[in-house]
Amino acid sequence: MNKTLPNTDILDKGIYMLEIFYSLSLVVIILVNISIAELIHRRVIKSYDSSKSTKAHRKLRHLQYMHVGITLFMMFLSVIVLALSTKTLIPDIQDIAAGKSRFFLQNIYPFLYFIIIWTGSSMIYYKTYRILEMITDETKSEWVWKKFLEITFVMFYFFIILVRRHFSEETRAYNWILEVSFALFTATLLNVCYVHFLLLTLRTEHIRDRNANHMITYICKKHSIENCLYFQFPSIKTKMYNAYVLGIWSKKILISDYLFEHLSRNEFEAIITHEIGHLKKHHQLKQFLLISFVWLFFRDIASYFGIIFENMIGLHISTLVIQLVFVLISTLLLFPYISRIHERHADKYVVRSGISKEDLVSALQKLYNFNDIHSFIGCLNEKLSTHPSLENRIKYINEFAESMGK
Repeated sequence: MNKTLPNTDILDKGIYMLEIFYSLSLVVIILVNISIAELIHRRVIKSYDSSKSTKAHRKLRHLQYMHVGITLFMMFLSVIVLALSTKTLIPDIQDIAAGKSRFFLQNIYPFLYFIIIWTGSSMIYYKTYRILEMITDETKSEWVWKKFLEITFVMFYFFIILVRRHFSEETRAYNWILEVSFALFTATLLNVCYVHFLLLTLRTEHIRDRNANHMITYICKKHSIENCLYFQFPSIKTKMYNAYVLGIWSKKILISDYLFEHLSRNEFEAIITHEIGHLKKHHQLKQFLLISFVWLFFRDIASYFGIIFENMIGLHISTLVIQLVFVLISTLLLFPYISRIHERHADKYVVRSGISKEDLVSALQKLYNFNDIHSFIGCLNEKLSTHPSLENRIKYINEFAESMGK
């Protein structure tokens, strides 16, 4: 038996009220999240004013992770509330109303939610970082723009999901081949975009120091690394004193210009050899495959949870939203764990290559001091960090050197 169609005026009024409710909900949630950022700012600055120590840095990090968790929870809860509101405001919801509400919840709401909250919170956290001297000369517009690019980069992943969903709906045949292909395609795009994202935000350029260039070339040849490009980036504004290795096919080593002047020759070689260790151990390729696996795994998990929610409460919760929650959780927990393992392997490679553990430890101590990182950062901080604490790192290096009789 066919359902009686609701009055068109009632349906239009329901859709209009729904759009107003969506907009007001988004504004309220954004204001709440930005207020949380302001409260965190005040609490951290109060701690810093009383202690003038790096404890305030650790507190900021803890509270920011808590803020991310609250943001995720509020987004998921708000999607459920909005879905319930859709059924309340339009009881006999038709295809046109369902299409509009679901399109907003699935395709627009998550993007608006995170981009606005991330960017708005960054405007407040900029003050915190300046007072804690974690930023020096970087302007507010530069800082906020960089944070906007960061969240846009993360949201790019979900744009690919939307493309995949639309494409797979059009093409049902060979679905598993499409899923694997899209997973590899997504991981490839993320890798390429991440490389260019870092090159852009760090303002990299080719190394100007001829001696440093020759030394890096010599070290790379010594370890049979070919077709590798070297870049330097300014660290005065951002206080980022570090070195990075990027790329799977086109290998790149990025080095803070500050390190050229403040590391001895042996310490500099230890740091470059550590980055080469990442290349020799194929850590970039392993992370690439991990991203592909996570893409496929969370797609199925999200679909499964979406079915559970629909069966339990009669609501269609966007699988995109569920994927967003899972991916951000994995970014906070899984990828830092893998990264810490890779850091240990790269440190072992340095010791195994013949460089003394004293030079490696000395170089790491300087890096941690340059970046105002305490030797012991606490168990929780370390679980959420991409690098082990200096204390544990030195412990692992010494244990491995002793096992090799060095």
